[in-house]
Amino acid sequence: MKLATLRWMAIAPAILLAWVAAFAIGIRLLDVARRFCPPEAMISGTCTVRWYAPTEMAIMALSTALAALFIVGISVWLAPSHRALVAKLVTAGGIAYAIYFAVQTGLWLCFGTAAAAAVATCWRVVLNESRFSPTSSSHQTTSSGESRP
Repeated sequence: MKLATLRWMAIAPAILLAWVAAFAIGIRLLDVARRFCPPEAMISGTCTVRWYAPTEMAIMALSTALAALFIVGISVWLAPSHRALVAKLVTAGGIAYAIYFAVQTGLWLCFGTAAAAAVATCWRVVLNESRFSPTSSSHQTTSSGESRP
């Protein structure tokens, strides 16, 4: 089996691992935040101090942004070709899933951060691909076939 085929096949499991990594980071950050909660403010395992709910939401928003960044990034990194297309497809699929998730849970801030991170990562990939593609207008090809800006 060719290496390129293996790289294409590795994208789906890598997406899952990227999501798990971002989720684990979020859980760890929530654990750190929970440690700052005074014992008398813990009621049935929930911290009831005023600062905890906004902190929890910020951590969830950060974690979803990290997940989007990791997922688009690892997909593009593994793709042996068509990186801009991969970035666009993964971003579109991720945003579709994030909309579904936000509708089900009401966590629209998490949708916003995930969508923003995915679009920013995708934009960066597309920008790099267009800048260094052979058909880019910013590069000229010499008679010997060399590309120069």
